[in-house]
Amino acid sequence: MKTLIIFDIDGTLTLSESRDSISFADSYSEVFGRDFNTIDWRQYQHVTDHTIFHSVYQEHFGQICSPSELDRFQSHYVDRLKLGRQNDPSHYTEVPGAKRLLDQLHDDERFLIGIGTGGWRDPQLVKLDHVNISVDNIYDSYADNRETREQILQGSIDDCAKHHEVQSVVYVGDAIWDLHTTSNMNIPFIGIRNKGDHKFFTDKGVQHVLTDLSNAEQFVGIVDELVS
Repeated sequence: MKTLIIFDIDGTLTLSESRDSISFADSYSEVFGRDFNTIDWRQYQHVTDHTIFHSVYQEHFGQICSPSELDRFQSHYVDRLKLGRQNDPSHYTEVPGAKRLLDQLHDDERFLIGIGTGGWRDPQLVKLDHVNISVDNIYDSYADNRETREQILQGSIDDCAKHHEVQSVVYVGDAIWDLHTTSNMNIPFIGIRNKGDHKFFTDKGVQHVLTDLSNAEQFVGIVDELVS
């Protein structure tokens, strides 16, 4: 019986200081000729690329986006992400310790690794590739055709359950919607706050908040406590 540890990506495994969000909005404006509404993701019903994109598109054009138009936007967005990393690679980094922690968890037979992120798969793989994190042997789930973060996390869980007997699940994320999702699903949560503002989560009752992932021993100890 194993524990599946699911990680968010933006702000949890990778850092861009909102540059990726700006790239999303700029890509929309460049492709569709309309100003993007807001990158304050809290303003959207569900914080997933699927819901955010389609809600803005439908508000602007009064109809559902066609698959070809969606493909055109995603391709433009991916190209923008790649160009940003090519021009300013130091602006896009891993959360300290992220890759090393994942490698260590892979080597621990007690654990399985998942990714559950509100982003679409192709853009997210650009981010992970830049910091040399591979999704091989990771049960990853993305926002492609999924509206809610609950659906995304469940996708990772279901995929893993096809191959392993999973006893428990823990989620690691950095945003308030990560906490809400895990609360809705009754999944133990570890918060990441890279600026050290742990009160963001502790004030909401989260017991375990880390600044980064550099202390693997501490992280594993927290997971053991949450699933014991």
